[in-house]
Amino acid sequence: MTEEKDISCILCPNGCDIKIKYLDDEIIEIEGALCPKGNDYAKQEIKNPMRTLTSSVMVEGGDTSLVSVKTDKPVPLEKVMDIMDVIDDLRVKAPVSVGDVILDSPAGLDCSIVATREVKINI
Repeated sequence: MTEEKDISCILCPNGCDIKIKYLDDEIIEIEGALCPKGNDYAKQEIKNPMRTLTSSVMVEGGDTSLVSVKTDKPVPLEKVMDIMDVIDDLRVKAPVSVGDVILDSPAGLDCSIVATREVKINI
Protein backbone atom coordinates (compact mmCIF):
# COMPACT_ATOMS: atom_id res chain seq x y z
CA MET A 1 0.00 0.00 0.00
CA THR A 2 1.31 3.45 -0.94
CA GLU A 3 2.19 5.69 2.00
CA GLU A 4 2.63 9.45 2.24
CA LYS A 5 4.90 11.50 4.46
CA ASP A 6 5.09 15.28 4.85
CA ILE A 7 8.45 16.72 5.85
CA SER A 8 10.10 20.12 6.07
CA CYS A 9 13.46 20.21 4.36
CA ILE A 10 16.29 21.58 6.54
CA LEU A 11 19.10 21.67 3.98
CA CYS A 12 18.74 25.24 2.74
CA PRO A 13 16.96 28.44 3.77
CA ASN A 14 13.90 27.67 1.61
CA GLY A 15 12.55 25.23 4.23
CA CYS A 16 10.38 23.50 1.64
CA ASP A 17 7.30 21.58 2.71
CA ILE A 18 7.74 18.31 0.86
CA LYS A 19 5.21 15.54 0.30
CA ILE A 20 6.63 12.10 -0.38
CA LYS A 21 4.66 9.18 -1.78
CA TYR A 22 6.40 5.82 -1.38
CA LEU A 23 5.94 2.09 -1.19
CA ASP A 24 8.25 0.37 1.30
CA ASP A 25 11.47 2.33 0.63
CA GLU A 26 10.74 2.93 -3.07
CA ILE A 27 9.99 6.59 -3.87
CA ILE A 28 6.98 7.05 -6.13
CA GLU A 29 6.67 10.85 -6.10
CA ILE A 30 8.21 13.90 -4.42
CA GLU A 31 6.34 17.21 -4.48
CA GLY A 32 7.26 20.62 -3.12
CA ALA A 33 11.06 20.65 -3.30
CA LEU A 34 12.32 23.92 -4.78
CA CYS A 35 15.86 22.65 -5.33
CA PRO A 36 17.66 19.34 -5.91
CA LYS A 37 18.77 19.26 -2.26
CA GLY A 38 15.13 18.90 -1.23
CA ASN A 39 14.66 15.86 -3.45
CA ASP A 40 17.83 14.27 -2.04
CA TYR A 41 16.74 15.01 1.53
CA ALA A 42 13.31 13.49 0.91
CA LYS A 43 14.83 10.31 -0.52
CA GLN A 44 17.18 10.01 2.45
CA GLU A 45 14.31 10.49 4.92
CA ILE A 46 12.55 7.48 3.45
CA LYS A 47 15.51 5.20 2.76
CA ASN A 48 17.99 6.03 5.54
CA PRO A 49 17.09 8.94 7.83
CA MET A 50 20.16 10.57 9.39
CA ARG A 51 20.53 13.08 12.22
CA THR A 52 23.26 15.14 13.84
CA LEU A 53 22.76 14.42 17.52
CA THR A 54 23.13 17.24 20.07
CA SER A 55 23.14 16.71 23.80
CA SER A 56 25.16 17.53 26.92
CA VAL A 57 27.65 15.70 29.13
CA MET A 58 28.34 16.13 32.85
CA VAL A 59 31.55 18.02 33.73
CA GLU A 60 33.49 17.57 36.94
CA GLY A 61 35.39 20.53 38.38
CA GLY A 62 34.17 22.99 35.78
CA ASP A 63 32.73 26.50 35.97
CA THR A 64 29.54 24.85 34.71
CA SER A 65 28.27 21.33 35.32
CA LEU A 66 27.44 20.51 31.69
CA VAL A 67 29.15 20.82 28.34
CA SER A 68 27.15 20.81 25.11
CA VAL A 69 28.19 18.14 22.63
CA LYS A 70 27.26 16.87 19.17
CA THR A 71 28.13 14.12 16.75
CA ASP A 72 30.75 15.23 14.26
CA LYS A 73 28.68 13.77 11.40
CA PRO A 74 25.10 12.62 10.89
CA VAL A 75 24.20 9.20 12.30
CA PRO A 76 21.36 6.83 11.44
CA LEU A 77 18.16 7.93 13.18
CA GLU A 78 17.62 4.39 14.44
CA LYS A 79 20.92 4.62 16.42
CA VAL A 80 20.23 7.93 18.19
CA MET A 81 18.88 6.31 21.36
CA ASP A 82 21.84 3.90 21.48
CA ILE A 83 24.19 6.90 21.43
CA MET A 84 22.11 8.68 24.08
CA ASP A 85 22.43 5.64 26.35
CA VAL A 86 26.22 5.98 26.11
CA ILE A 87 26.20 9.78 26.54
CA ASP A 88 24.01 9.53 29.66
CA ASP A 89 26.83 7.71 31.47
CA LEU A 90 29.66 10.03 30.37
CA ARG A 91 31.56 12.31 32.75
CA VAL A 92 34.46 14.55 31.72
CA LYS A 93 36.89 16.63 33.75
CA ALA A 94 37.38 20.33 33.15
CA PRO A 95 38.85 22.05 31.26
CA VAL A 96 37.02 21.34 28.01
CA SER A 97 37.62 23.21 24.75
CA VAL A 98 35.41 23.55 21.69
CA GLY A 99 36.15 20.65 19.37
CA ASP A 100 37.56 18.33 22.05
CA VAL A 101 36.67 14.73 21.27
CA ILE A 102 34.66 13.51 24.23
CA LEU A 103 34.12 9.99 22.86
CA ASP A 104 35.11 8.10 19.72
CA SER A 105 32.80 5.55 18.11
CA PRO A 106 29.77 5.81 20.42
CA ALA A 107 27.64 2.66 20.14
CA GLY A 108 30.18 1.34 17.62
CA LEU A 109 29.39 4.01 15.02
CA ASP A 110 31.87 5.78 12.76
CA CYS A 111 31.60 9.18 14.41
CA SER A 112 32.81 11.08 17.46
CA ILE A 113 31.09 13.07 20.18
CA VAL A 114 32.71 16.53 20.29
CA ALA A 115 32.38 19.48 22.64
CA THR A 116 30.63 22.56 21.26
CA ARG A 117 31.50 24.97 24.08
CA GLU A 118 34.29 25.75 26.47
CA VAL A 119 34.22 24.83 30.15
CA LYS A 120 36.93 26.31 32.35
CA ILE A 121 38.26 24.85 35.58
CA ASN A 122 36.29 26.08 38.59
CA ILE A 123 38.72 27.95 40.82
